Amino acid sequence: SEDEFEIPLLPCGKNLTINIHTTWGDKHYVGLNGIEVFSKDGCLAKISKITANPPDINILPGYHNDPRRFTNLLNGVNQTCDDINMWLAPYTAGASHLIHILFAEPTHLAAIRIWNYNKSRIHSHRGAKDITVTLDDKLIFCGEIKKASGVATGDLDSFGDNILFTVDDNILEKIADNDAAFPDNSYLLQAGDYSTQVTKRPLTGDKVVDVQRERPFTSIVGKTAVTAEIETSGTYCVKCIKLRLISNWGGSHIGLVGLQMLGEESELIPIELHRIKLMTNELAGGGDASDINRIINGTNITMDSNKMWQIPFSGNPCVISVNFVQAVQITGFRVWNYNASFEDTYSGVKEVVIELDGQVFTTNSFVLRRAPGHVHYDFAQDVHFESKKAALVGSPSFKPKNNAITAHNHPHSDQYETPNAPTGFVYKFELLDTWGDLYYIGLNGLELYDEHGQLLKLTENEIAAFPSSVNILDQSLDDVRTPDKLINGINDTLDGRNMWLSPVLPGQVNLIYVVFDFPVTISMIKIWNYAKTTSRGVKTVAILVDDLLIYNGFLPPVRPKSSQVKPHVIQFTDQGGMDSQPTEITQDIQFTNNNRVLSAKYKKQVDQDLRPMTAMGPNQKIFKARF
Repeated sequence: SEDEFEIPLLPCGKNLTINIHTTWGDKHYVGLNGIEVFSKDGCLAKISKITANPPDINILPGYHNDPRRFTNLLNGVNQTCDDINMWLAPYTAGASHLIHILFAEPTHLAAIRIWNYNKSRIHSHRGAKDITVTLDDKLIFCGEIKKASGVATGDLDSFGDNILFTVDDNILEKIADNDAAFPDNSYLLQAGDYSTQVTKRPLTGDKVVDVQRERPFTSIVGKTAVTAEIETSGTYCVKCIKLRLISNWGGSHIGLVGLQMLGEESELIPIELHRIKLMTNELAGGGDASDINRIINGTNITMDSNKMWQIPFSGNPCVISVNFVQAVQITGFRVWNYNASFEDTYSGVKEVVIELDGQVFTTNSFVLRRAPGHVHYDFAQDVHFESKKAALVGSPSFKPKNNAITAHNHPHSDQYETPNAPTGFVYKFELLDTWGDLYYIGLNGLELYDEHGQLLKLTENEIAAFPSSVNILDQSLDDVRTPDKLINGINDTLDGRNMWLSPVLPGQVNLIYVVFDFPVTISMIKIWNYAKTTSRGVKTVAILVDDLLIYNGFLPPVRPKSSQVKPHVIQFTDQGGMDSQPTEITQDIQFTNNNRVLSAKYKKQVDQDLRPMTAMGPNQKIFKARF
């Protein structure tokens, strides 16, 4: 009936068909690791032929000789995360996805083991969920198959399901004797999951939609020790990760503030206190191996050396080893480099080589960004193993430039001779003064362009300011003029809700940081000055990359009552085709009398108690003045 279905005992037949109706959530692909069928004598049934419909993803446009074929279902390699040994086919909601198995002779079935798709935690959603099984066109099972865990270790339950067609202990013991998956095989003696009545689940996919046009591309990249798919950033199933610290930034010590492991969706993977170890020969010069525990204490945005790890460093590599109880899926790590002071940042780690379960990930080393020497922003750096942008010493993606000034002609850079195509991790903008306002400074926006002249799409994690915004003042807790407005793309505007504004504080230069996890080369910068109150716009700006000055000059103010806010363009290349829109240049003239400056307005003392209030809420309307 539709309500209940009773699994038959030892059904006999020659043609077995498995129909996969739904997946565990994936809308585009369905797959399995393997299938095992046991006969009543406890042995694996003799199979003469296996087919599938659809057969595999090679039927899709753009695929050719992808190894994830249905023949892998019988290759015996089932307890794995290596998708080169799996079957993968296109999935269409509401359609049938059939696997046909022909036995060499009529066979009494005692058990069927379904190894569900186990590429990773994310990709396990491609596994089969609701299935029906027929033998010689007679229904022998309908129900749900467990989702695989996505890791290569664990109990049988973490890989899929057993469908039992017997409760005979003698047969179960024979199956246990022939089961290669688990030596003790005690799980088969629990004739539990599907030896009783099960409720038939309704099939999903009542509304058939066309997902083919949106199906993401999936492909295996070569056959290495660990395979990865193009559509992911590289997921690895490992139990032990070693970070071999090769060099620092020039100090006499080497150290870190914090370390975290990143999962498939950049989620944090907990590191237990007793499972992180330090291996080094440097401790004779001072230091304690147990101090390595400080890098997982959770206090990362700090300048307190008592919350950091550091040991003497003479050039001999030291190794940080992280072990997990069972294999985990990782894509990379997050690190906070040593940050006790600006001078001590040179004790931070520079080059690190990664080992995964004893195998060196790459012969090249990853480059870690030097810490800033302050806590103006979260200086965490994410390093993804398979990222094409990761800084790898010795690889084409890491080409450090000396940022030296070269002779080239810029159409409007007569204020300062800029270097050609500077490269670095951190671009710092020092906003030195305004066009008259003594209390606030702001910008409409900024854009950075790479070495090919393409706009860099910055994220909120890559932009910071100090002071961050007017919200640091008690009177402006909900002001919307925050640093993210600098990169929202709305720059030619008079709407203050799409601008950034910060207080000018005594003795503090206003700073904007653009922070990358990998070295970035730029060819051009565009800056839109503050347009809501033009006197609050930036007048003088200095730009540094990794603490090296690459530009110093003036930004023209926005003209009052102007209907258009034009950017100031700073070029760092001779390459043609760049935006060479002329910008208005304004120069200061200083008058002196007998070597004495006639005006010293820039030295005027500012009374902070007289700071005018300013506020811009998210729903505040902009009114035009009547006069």
